[in-house]
Formats: sequence, C-alpha cells, structure tokens
Amino acid sequence: MRLAFPTIRAVVEAAGRVCGRFPFVVIAAALATCASIMEFDASGEGLRNVVMTGTLGIPLMFALRLLRERWLPNPIRGLLLEGAGILLLAGYYLSLPPGVGPMPTLPWIRFLVLDIGLHFAVAFVPFMAGAGETAFWQFNRRLFQRFALSALYSAVLFIGLSLAIASSDKLFSLGVDAKRYAELWLIMAGIFNTLFFLGGVPRSWDELEKDDNYPRGLRAFAQFALAPLVIVFVAILYLYAIKIIWAWAWPHGWVALPVCCLSVVGILAALLLQPARSLEDERWARWYWRYFFRALGPLSILLLLSLEERISEYGVTETRYYGLIVGAWLLVVSTYFTLRPGGSTRSIPASLAVLCLLSVAGPWGAFSISSASQQRQLLAVLAPYGAVEGGRLVPAKRALPGKDLTSVRSILGHLFETYGGRNFPDLFASYDASAKGSTHPNLGDANASVSVESLIAYIVGPKRTATNPSGNPRNHLLAGRHSSTSASADLDLGSGLAVGGYKTLYHACVCPGSPSQKLGDLSIQFPADNSAPKITFEGKPLDVSGVEVLLAAIAEASKKGKHALPPLEMSARLASGSREWLLVVDKFQAATKKPGRPTLTELEIYLLEK
Repeated sequence: MRLAFPTIRAVVEAAGRVCGRFPFVVIAAALATCASIMEFDASGEGLRNVVMTGTLGIPLMFALRLLRERWLPNPIRGLLLEGAGILLLAGYYLSLPPGVGPMPTLPWIRFLVLDIGLHFAVAFVPFMAGAGETAFWQFNRRLFQRFALSALYSAVLFIGLSLAIASSDKLFSLGVDAKRYAELWLIMAGIFNTLFFLGGVPRSWDELEKDDNYPRGLRAFAQFALAPLVIVFVAILYLYAIKIIWAWAWPHGWVALPVCCLSVVGILAALLLQPARSLEDERWARWYWRYFFRALGPLSILLLLSLEERISEYGVTETRYYGLIVGAWLLVVSTYFTLRPGGSTRSIPASLAVLCLLSVAGPWGAFSISSASQQRQLLAVLAPYGAVEGGRLVPAKRALPGKDLTSVRSILGHLFETYGGRNFPDLFASYDASAKGSTHPNLGDANASVSVESLIAYIVGPKRTATNPSGNPRNHLLAGRHSSTSASADLDLGSGLAVGGYKTLYHACVCPGSPSQKLGDLSIQFPADNSAPKITFEGKPLDVSGVEVLLAAIAEASKKGKHALPPLEMSARLASGSREWLLVVDKFQAATKKPGRPTLTELEIYLLEK
C-alpha cells in the first residue's frame, strides 16, 4: 500500500476551498487569533473585545453558512443573511464595556452562554425540517469526529513545533522568547484547527440520509467508556438520594455538579448509541436508552430541590439561575423521552440553543432576575437597621451584627464583581449624592475607583470595615473593656487565616439564646442556660466536646491577659464521617462573676466547610 503525502500545492488548494466555502468563518477566526496574539504580546492592549466578538463569529457565521447552503440557494438572499450576522456581531461588539482595564464578570458569562448556544445551533440548523434522523445523526457524527481529529492534529503539531523551536533555541542560542510558544498555540488553535475542521464539513445533504456507516470506534467509545461512567454516577446519586430520604435532610448544594456531569456524559452516550438501537445484536443500547432517561427524571428533581434551599436563603444568582434552567430542562427531556422513546433527538440541541440565547437578555434573563434578587436580599438585610430609604441605601441608624454585616459585604461584592457598581444608580443614589464635598469617590464618575469597603464604611461607619468588622481593634483592645468580672478575646488576624482545603466560609453571631442558625450544612445554637452548644449535621448531633474545651481555653487565656489570640488558639474541628468543618472564634465574651465555668454572653464565629 502506497502512502501519498500531500504536496504544498494540494494543501494550499484545500485551504482555498475552505476559505471559498466559509469565508466569514475564516475571517472571524483570523481576526480573533491576530487580536489574541497582539493582546497577549501587550502590543494591542484593548483588543479583548475584538477577541470575544471574533470568537463568537466563528459558530455564528458557520451556522448561517450552513443555513444558507441548506435553505437559501439564492446567492443574494444568502449574502443578506450573512450580512445580518455581521451586523449582529457589530452590535455585540458595541455592547461590550471598554476593552481596557478590568471587566465585570457579566460580559464574560454572557459571552460563554452565547458561544455555547451558537454551537448547539450549528447542530440542528441544517435540519430544522425536511430531513430524517439519519441525516441529522450522520452530520453531527462527522462534525464530532472531525472536531476530535482536528484537536488531536493541532495538539501534535504544536508539541512537535514547540520541540523544534526549543531545540533550535538551545543549539543555536537564538534567545526565543517564551511568549512565542503561547503565540504558536494560538495560531494552531485559532487558524489551523479551524481550517482543518471546516475541511471535513459534509457537502451533500442527500448523501447523509443514505449513509448507514456506524464506526466501530465510536460505538466502543460510547459502550465501554461513556456508559460505565453513567452507571457509576447514577449509582452514586441514587445512593445519596436514599441517604437524604433516610436522614430526612435537604440535599447538599454540591449535588448539582455530579448531576450535570451525569447529564452531559449520559446524553452524549445516548446520542452516540442512537443507531445501535436498531441493531438486533445491540439490545443493550435499547435498554440504555429506555432506562437512562427514566433514571434522569428523579435526579433532576433532586437538583431542583438542592437549588431551592439555596435560593430561599440567599436569593438567585447567575449560577443558581442556570442551575434551575438545567434542572427544569433535564426534567422535561427525561419526561419526553420516557413517554416517547422514539422522539426526535433534534429537540436536544434545538432546545438548548433557544434556552441559551433567551437567557442572556430581557427581564426573564439570568442577569435581570439575579441582580433584582440580590438587591432585594441586600435591602431586606439592611432595612431593620434603618439603612434603606425609598429603595436607596443610606447610613444605618443602628449597628449591624457581624452576621448581617458579612451578608451585606457578600451581596455588595457579588453585585460589584458581576455587574459593576455603576449599573445600580438608584440603589446607590444617596451614596453618590453624599460624595459631593466628601472624600469618598462617586459611582457615576467613570474614573473613580469605588470599592465595596467604601460603601460599607458609608452604610455602617468606617470603624466596621473588612479589617475590623466587630468595631474593635484586632490587636489592641481597650483596657476598660476587660474587667476582672469578664473574659473576652478577639481573633488576631495579623498572620492571616489559612483556608486551604475548605470550599466555603461563613460568619455569624451565635450569641447564647439566639435561635438556631443554618451555616452551610450545619445548624448551630448556643443555649441561654450556658449548657453545651447544639451543632447538628443533617439532623444528627455532632460531638462538641472540642468546642467546649476551646471556649474554656479562651476564657483561661483571657484571665491571663491574652485578649488577642491567633487562629490556631481560636479553632476547633468538627467532623461527621468524611465531612469536616473548622470553627474559628472571631469574638468571645463571657461573664466570670459566678463560680464555675464562665457564662458566655457574646460569640461571633467563622465556619469553614469542606
């Protein structure tokens, strides 16, 4: 068998055919790649928006070209269609904030969702009507294989060329800048990968309907790699469901990740196995298709329940919004394919594309609903302290306890990080008005740098900032505060608080006699009668002996004049099975008049949850 190596002329001709068939896709890829290289090299600062627009242009113009080839053979109409796509990209570019300086996360989230939605649109646009399931499956099978092959070729070429450059650099002392390797990767991923992928896009739509090829490698990948992963995930999640039903506890928020992983892998395996359902010796494929969607329904409900608890307590955020969308979509899809096992699989990418595109704008969109929810949460926390007038934030008339101050800081941080403070002129109108003649910056000033802490200082006073949330100095406490009849100590954060290995941090005032508080997965209460604290996980009490020993040690240290203790001397560990928490005392005060152990009067804590 003779191997024919491609000549340079053949490669150039193939690239020319690709450019002739997908000109606007190639232009978008080249534009995004060149802008990325210039941005990375710092010679084109401010080209970030060009990169984002060009990257979105690749799937958009690809989908429009496929739509044109399939449904608009008239060249004038086809050109008008692609011209409309270019106008949409121009509008998107103009909607982005300035390309220089940090950008809120909102444009990044919108970019990611739009990119995902446009890729889903590519999968079904040529088959909106008039084509069978075979053509639809074969088209996407070829795209899937071509994408995997182009990614492999791009990676191999990048590694090979990088080794060649590194060897030349060492042998001939060329002094190659390390940036050149990153730029090489951008060229491979942006130009070569795009051209190679487009070269394998099917041309004949009628041929796809007659194609009955089912690659053995693809079948093996779905059967021996994806399907076992699905079974493992289903087993784990159903065992967890049994556990929470047995304990009668609310599902953990972390359940969203395995449910989403199961959905992606499981639906991909189901789509890859679709032709196998018609094969007599592949009955297991029909079994998989029948029971996978039935198993997915209850798990989607589990996901929705876990999100409902977080939303009821902390409001809607962008991630929770999309979690709800995914959970509801999974429930609908599982119901649809359970009732109609032979239903069209085109509904999967089509519905996902529609949901992605609808969710990025409008009053029903992720950002409108999330920002409104977080503003309501903020006003609800501050209103009892007189910090809200007419829907605007004003200086608080009463002091905020540590728990509510932490909530305010968290919500404001989220709003600023995601949207930028200038997107809430009504909420911060009083703050802006007070900026005239004062030292704090104005949100309306484009050149101003307004931080969350400046707003905190405006609302609750400068003495209760991030470095001093309790209103007392961290390392030097007032001498008058410590009498012979009281024991008190504060957490000394001079050396910082190590949070490695923990995923969530909570802050709360758990003063004796206050109601039980929910911090993550724990419920914590310190009784007014000075008895042992009550800390439960999923309704089961934890061993709190370590906490009692810690409080006694803090009181003893206070008697010896130590009123600012490092985190190591203010911490106690809690555990339940494989779960672990670290309780760190932030502020401790107790009365010592009565004999015996001190009577706790005030306690603020940090809780770190793994």
